[in-house]
Amino acid sequence: PLRVVLKAMDGRRTLGSAEVTLLAGQTEGAAEVKLGKFVTWYPIHPQLYAMETLIYREGEQQPIDRTGLRFGMREISTTTNKFILNGKPIYVRCMGDMALYLDTIAPPVDLNWYLPRLKLARDYGINMGKVCVETWSQDFVEAADEAGIMLIQEMPFGVGPVLRANRYTIDQEFRNYFAQELDGLIKQSRNHASVVSYSMSSELEFGAQTQESFNFFSRQLTSQAKQLAPHALAIDCTGYLDSVKTTKGDRITDFYASIIPTWSKEVLDETVVNNDGQHPAVLHEWNWWSCYPDPHDKPKYRDTQMLPTWFDTLVESARKNGQEELIPTYRKNSLWVQALSRKDGLEYARRCPHVEGFILWSWVDFHQYAEGVVDDFWQPKNVPAKEFLKSAGDTVIVLAKEGNRALRLGELERIPLAV
Repeated sequence: PLRVVLKAMDGRRTLGSAEVTLLAGQTEGAAEVKLGKFVTWYPIHPQLYAMETLIYREGEQQPIDRTGLRFGMREISTTTNKFILNGKPIYVRCMGDMALYLDTIAPPVDLNWYLPRLKLARDYGINMGKVCVETWSQDFVEAADEAGIMLIQEMPFGVGPVLRANRYTIDQEFRNYFAQELDGLIKQSRNHASVVSYSMSSELEFGAQTQESFNFFSRQLTSQAKQLAPHALAIDCTGYLDSVKTTKGDRITDFYASIIPTWSKEVLDETVVNNDGQHPAVLHEWNWWSCYPDPHDKPKYRDTQMLPTWFDTLVESARKNGQEELIPTYRKNSLWVQALSRKDGLEYARRCPHVEGFILWSWVDFHQYAEGVVDDFWQPKNVPAKEFLKSAGDTVIVLAKEGNRALRLGELERIPLAV
């Protein structure tokens, strides 16, 4: 027989322990570790503990094998209009990411590559992350645990027309494979405090779905996720509908990721975002505010795996139209407009009564799509953290409603504010 000892540790302090005996031929066992006093995991204090597993032969005092993993204690849930983390409402400030890795193409296999970048995001008030129709790598998740970034793990299906089309008319082979992959993803990541939600898909067109497709994504998969990870949230689709009830049946989802009726927001526009009031909503891919790329950045890519051809296209187009000398001016002014538009959009999201967060699109530039707060190299572009926190901090003061911003000199005006 083998004796398996589990120890929950805070440094050298034991929080709790348990053990189980495995008889000859037995490969699995169960034990419950009851913890003493502990601190919950939260973005501003991401407390982590270690679970040590030691295996002993019967009668021996030295382990023949040992392993360990880090974990945090947290509870996430939703009400009809709030996200609740450890019993307190939290406003979601999610960074949208396109998984751009200039030096390696594939995600780096180094926690320490991600950690300083995620800590930078936390400095800007970001408390959640979602990658575009892709899952976060194990090293990224480990770094998010440590940095205090909550994560949405979204099932990968690509952005091309073939795989996206496959989601609408699905067969048994598709369902079996997809469900099996979801099972593996959840079991591999559900013990991480940072992984607070699983998303089954993104930007499904409801009208194009068969009944079978709807049942699969909006009922079967979310039920499967909630069964495998009852301590995490589940959403059937980001960038989808804003109600539980549909003509194809009721959805099983914990929150909505909404696209505003106008798809994109104009500065100073106050488009109303409505839903059925059954779940809280975040704004999906909010909201592609862009600036001109800077051709002077081209040498930065010399030792990367990318060929920055978009700079050549920009310069050639400007030269053809007699505007090459204006590129620096366009770049400078577009950075200002991007920052101003983003500030307007984030503050609108904070005061919108039916919105409890946003998925900022995007946090990092993606080549010519210069929509990020930081550039391709994770360098801040136009807003320092202190300024960004005025719109994306835990507590912010914003205009209570949009109004006339052209005020006459010397006149008194009442400007309503909201906290």
